[in-house]
Amino acid sequence: MRLVEDEQANFDAALTRPPQDAEDALGALEIAVSLWFHWAACGFRREGRAHLDRLLLLSPDDTALRARALWLSGYLAAQEDSPGAGALLDQAWTAAVMHADSDGLARIAHAHGVLALYRGDLAAAVACLEEASRHRTRDPWFGPGPAHSAALLAVALSSLDARRARTAAHRAWEARHSDGDFWLYSTVLYALAMTERAHGEPAAALRACHKALAAKKLVGDPLCIAGARTLLAGLRHQLRGGAPPPGRDAQERWWQRGGSGVRAQPFFSRLRARS
Repeated sequence: MRLVEDEQANFDAALTRPPQDAEDALGALEIAVSLWFHWAACGFRREGRAHLDRLLLLSPDDTALRARALWLSGYLAAQEDSPGAGALLDQAWTAAVMHADSDGLARIAHAHGVLALYRGDLAAAVACLEEASRHRTRDPWFGPGPAHSAALLAVALSSLDARRARTAAHRAWEARHSDGDFWLYSTVLYALAMTERAHGEPAAALRACHKALAAKKLVGDPLCIAGARTLLAGLRHQLRGGAPPPGRDAQERWWQRGGSGVRAQPFFSRLRARS
């Protein structure tokens, strides 16, 4: 994250200047794909999609890099619940099959799980995220791997099955590739907070949610920060008033801005001030 911030001017120049030829366009696309964490985890979804969609038009050949770019654009679209997410992921699936990319197919299953989770289809989310979490990745540093799939699986299961949710959260943390992965750490904590709240342990949920919010702020994703704040406000109200935990159907969506009773806002990305 710090490296990207330090080199932001160079990245901007590389991604925005018109490419001189097809090879130059492919080089720019490779840079955009390599910044997947910046776009997907740090909240710059729409900026990332704008770069990817433009560069994909300039790089029409069926390369493995293009397959990754299609997945990343689809994944960013899924995180925004964009109507075009499904079509992008279908193109990514075709490309992944053509290149025999098992990691890519697992990442596509993860993205479909994200889309189902945001649309409230928990059964589909669980099925997709279970498939993705079972995969043994060959490239642990690109995209959300099995650990992140297991963490989101815990979120999907939090109101359905406390035991399975806790097991998935534990499996996610045990499968981590870096102790400094605050993206994974915060999602695991968030899943535990949702699970404890849904199953009558608001004090434990409050502790986990405080830690989740602190870690989410380190990553800087506004979508997840808003979700954690919404959950935190509900937990505080519950502990003060002794209100029962929300039922499965009444529980607010974890990404909703403003909490329950407020009209759902569009998905949102972080805006970067340009000098």
